[in-house]
Amino acid sequence: MKQHRKTRGIQDAVSRIYARYLYLLGFRTSVVTDATGLSESQARNLKKELKDEGIEVKDQPGPGSMADGLVNSRSGYIQASILMNIYRSLNTDAERNLDLESVIEAYSIYLKEIGAIFRGCDDQEIYSDGFERFTIQQAYSLAAALRSNDIDYSASMRECHECKTYFYFTVRQTVVDDCPFCNWRVRGLSSGNAKMTEASPE
Repeated sequence: MKQHRKTRGIQDAVSRIYARYLYLLGFRTSVVTDATGLSESQARNLKKELKDEGIEVKDQPGPGSMADGLVNSRSGYIQASILMNIYRSLNTDAERNLDLESVIEAYSIYLKEIGAIFRGCDDQEIYSDGFERFTIQQAYSLAAALRSNDIDYSASMRECHECKTYFYFTVRQTVVDDCPFCNWRVRGLSSGNAKMTEASPE
């Protein structure tokens, strides 16, 4: 019995440490409880402890993190496709299994690469519709939609017939459902040709 209590105490301590880690990364309480087995009240108490210690813990939005809402702009659409391609390379069973550690690793890679990808981008529409990096909670929402069985909120990765790259697609997205990579490349070439035309002497 003592050994059982000791083991349970160690497990609880590990769960609390992992919960604090997830909060610091930026996950919502619902993700923390699912990942750790802690009750909602236990998780919220841990969150309060972090704030009492002077540690910034951002309160994540609710419905705004639905996957279809994250791809309602061209910048969101291409970012989601980039991020979920990274995630699927880490979790090859992404359509059936949501792997939190793969989400965390994919998001870390995404943050390192996304700035370089868009640096020097001349496509003003990407920026005019409010280019903003995803949060880690939003990355989780995108991954969760891939595994979702809810027909109204599910997502999938579609293969482009032209470039053979996979892109992210939700059943309720409002932007055009063509390949964002081909679309971006064509727009970039058009922008470059327009600049060359402007620079050419008459």
